[in-house]
Amino acid sequence: MGGRGAKGEGWLVPPQLSEPTSSPRLFMSQPLRRHLAAFASLGEHAPQQARAFFAWYALATGEGALPPRLKALIALAVAHAVPCPYCLDAWTKGALERGADVEECVEVAHVVAWAQARSALLHGRVVLDQARRWSMHLPGPTHDEERYHHAGLAELEPLQASSAPRAHAGWVTYEAGVFARAGAAHTSAPTEGTSEALPPGSALPYREKILIAHALGASLPCPLLLQETAPLVTSSGWGPDEERESLHVAAALRAGATLAHAALAKEAALSTPSEVTPGGDT
Repeated sequence: MGGRGAKGEGWLVPPQLSEPTSSPRLFMSQPLRRHLAAFASLGEHAPQQARAFFAWYALATGEGALPPRLKALIALAVAHAVPCPYCLDAWTKGALERGADVEECVEVAHVVAWAQARSALLHGRVVLDQARRWSMHLPGPTHDEERYHHAGLAELEPLQASSAPRAHAGWVTYEAGVFARAGAAHTSAPTEGTSEALPPGSALPYREKILIAHALGASLPCPLLLQETAPLVTSSGWGPDEERESLHVAAALRAGATLAHAALAKEAALSTPSEVTPGGDT
């Protein structure tokens, strides 16, 4: 599927972004469908850049080290995180066409919700560090890379648990549910023999969720989440080529979302009277 495309202004347009689905299971509004259908015309004013982008997009989301179904689910996850309604419509269709089912697509949304919430909680270490410095009248941190990635993580979760125990307990329960590993923290490596197994009550294997979460760390972007998921990706059995491919899918979707929204901007520009100025009256 990655090599198939529609022709638009002489360059390849990925089918996921050029063929809005008519499936009754998807409910994109007619204005959004119109903008998505106009996606190919964005190459009119920058054809060289468009050819290069779509060639990369097709490679990033097409055949490779990762199964096409998993690439589509990663793309769907990033579409949620951006968020991009065009990409959600296109990649829900793409995931279903590549063998995913509705349950897997819904579970991807929970992995996205977990990643976004986890990113916010991880950045609590920066708040903790700043608060301590303020209370002790210390000079502000330099925010060099080593401090940003490693300061205070061991102290963060106990502080969150003691300061907001009910919220923290709810978070722990939700986290265990997302990864379908009751009684195990998200930082626990899969036990031997379970990395490929489907946990009870889960539509996606644990190792696939970890790779999706890792790609989301790059997409949000959140270096703290990337740092946390990287060893889990390795311990779950993913190799370097597979890990890098997941990041290319995330990067392609973020770039694609920008260009998809440019269709809306182009349409607005063409439909706006020339005498209208930004922020002014006609």
